[in-house]
Order: sequence, then C-alpha cells, then structure tokens
Amino acid sequence: MIKEARNSANYARLILFIVGGINFVVAGIILLSDAENILALPTLGFSFLLIVLGFFSYRDPFYFLLLGFLVLLFMYGLNYFLDPAKILNGLILKIVFISTFIMELIRIRQSEKVQKQIILPK
Repeated sequence: MIKEARNSANYARLILFIVGGINFVVAGIILLSDAENILALPTLGFSFLLIVLGFFSYRDPFYFLLLGFLVLLFMYGLNYFLDPAKILNGLILKIVFISTFIMELIRIRQSEKVQKQIILPK
C-alpha cells in the first residue's frame, strides 16, 4: 500500500509537471507573440506555481499535490471566466487530468492513514 502511494504521488507529481510545463511554454510563446493577450500572463503565473508545487510535493505529497490540484482547477476556471469559448479546448484532457488527480490524491491519503496506523498502533 505504501509503495502504491509513492507511485500515486509520482504520477500526480508528473501530471503537475506536464500541465505546468506545457502551459508555461504555450503561455510564454503567446505572450511573446501577442503581449496584449489577457490569458497569457495569468496562465504563465499559475503554470509556474504548478511546477513549484510539484517540487514541494516531495516534502509533503498530499498537501502540496492537493494545493496543486486546486490551483489547476482555479486556472481552468479563470481561463473559462476570461474566455468562455476556450473551455472546450482540450476538454477530454482536462477531464482525464482532474479525474486522475482525484484518484491519486485518494490513494495517497489512504496510504498515509495506513502508515500512521502501522507506526502508531492503537
């Protein structure tokens, strides 16, 4: 179970790095080509934050990955609020990332509970 949690944390961390990295590169390119694009700067900032949270998740996987998940949801919501036509762009990938993230967070939390029970028996 603990090994499964490590794998889940690595998988969720990988999602943070992939989403953060791709959005960071794309937002940077858009910002360089069109400095007045309203979505590029917030996306660039949130993408950088996702990458940073991915690195901090090595210290405390559950909380930093949960925070990364919330930042990801906020980024999707902000993009929808600023440009509602873009919500359908990559909808399937967004659903896959969100559902996978939720499953991995649940596995990490369950293994932390099991690990605490092993270390501190009642």
